[in-house]
Amino acid sequence: MFACSPNYSIQLEHTHFGTYLPESWMSRPMPSLSYRIYWFMEGSAYYSLGKETVWLEPGFCYLIPAHPQQAFGCDEAFTTYWIHFRANSLMLDSQLTQVTKIHRWAHKELSAFNSVWPALRQPRDSMSLAEVLQVQSLIYWLLGDLLPESKLPYDPLISRLEPAIDFMDNHYLENPSLATVAESAFLSPVYFHQQFSKHFHITSHEYMARLRIRDAQDYLLNTNESVSFIAEHVGYSDAFYFSRVFKKHTGLSPLKFRQRHSMKLP
Repeated sequence: MFACSPNYSIQLEHTHFGTYLPESWMSRPMPSLSYRIYWFMEGSAYYSLGKETVWLEPGFCYLIPAHPQQAFGCDEAFTTYWIHFRANSLMLDSQLTQVTKIHRWAHKELSAFNSVWPALRQPRDSMSLAEVLQVQSLIYWLLGDLLPESKLPYDPLISRLEPAIDFMDNHYLENPSLATVAESAFLSPVYFHQQFSKHFHITSHEYMARLRIRDAQDYLLNTNESVSFIAEHVGYSDAFYFSRVFKKHTGLSPLKFRQRHSMKLP
């Protein structure tokens, strides 16, 4: 039950190290479901969240939260280590909605993690288990530093919502109705919708759409399957509608998403 043993797991999406040029690292405002960490070594670049713009500079580590309007660019080449990750649990994702600004730490504040960065010179899939755990430990430390005052009081209602969350986690590809999801927790649709939205700042429909888009991203990055094949396998019978939903959540069409990440851009 969430009240006893909440799930705060994360998933590493991409890790790398490289030097990037202005023509390859530039984006118009677009949404992102991922959180990003940059450990700048040389050069500089800017990152914008809505109306906030921060210059990323050597000597600092930055955490960029997921945001509906992100833009970035640079005027010169820069070199950085970088990590993309996402919350792999609804409980952690709801807590991270409190993180709305770009945060930074001086490299010397993170000296305990100096051994982590060399592991990022290789692809995520080539890391050893020890290296993956070390990278995750860095991420958890940064998140813990950002949320020191976040309280997690016992709320018996969350325990009542848990069966519905488990149901969605296991049946999201079937796109179950609100009534079906609510019934799995023995709650009325209206009451379930109100309480779920209140506690997690997202509707059940949006939550399941995120899960399907997450699966689609994995298909795009790890297979050569067509967009229509992927759409069908993540619960969308119409590939054109799937592409619109995908772009709404990621800011990119499925093919642009695959192309960008195949270039290993941060």
